[in-house]
Amino acid sequence: MKYKLIEGGDFNRGKYEEKWKTSNFLITINTNEKRDTMPDDRYNAFIKSISHVFTEANSINFMKDRNGKIITKEGFDEFSVYPLSPEIGPKTNKLHWHIVLHTTHKYNLAINRGKLSAFYRKAFGKNVYINIKATGNSLQNFISYAEK
Repeated sequence: MKYKLIEGGDFNRGKYEEKWKTSNFLITINTNEKRDTMPDDRYNAFIKSISHVFTEANSINFMKDRNGKIITKEGFDEFSVYPLSPEIGPKTNKLHWHIVLHTTHKYNLAINRGKLSAFYRKAFGKNVYINIKATGNSLQNFISYAEK
């Protein structure tokens, strides 16, 4: 980790402040089901589950620190969620959704795929495919890809 010495600090005593980092995540949740054969109750459950997970308040619950630190709201300076519309894949006609998360934080941050998968298994009634891409600097690229 990169640290900055705090005024009056001593390298031998460990008085350091972690730097703010920026992360962007492109998350794709794919139902692996064609919308035209999907029951309306399952479709509604999928839409509701996206709306529940991908809010600023709830998204933090699906994140983890790779170094084992406890994630708290105080460790975030900025948090934005761009839940784009559900779409039907042009080749397979399967329903999926792209979500872009942008955050400034003090963690070695990752999305907790296991926790996210478990939530969807329970909320949607079956497994979904989850793809997560992360980067520190291409927010606009992610948004452009997701809006295509």
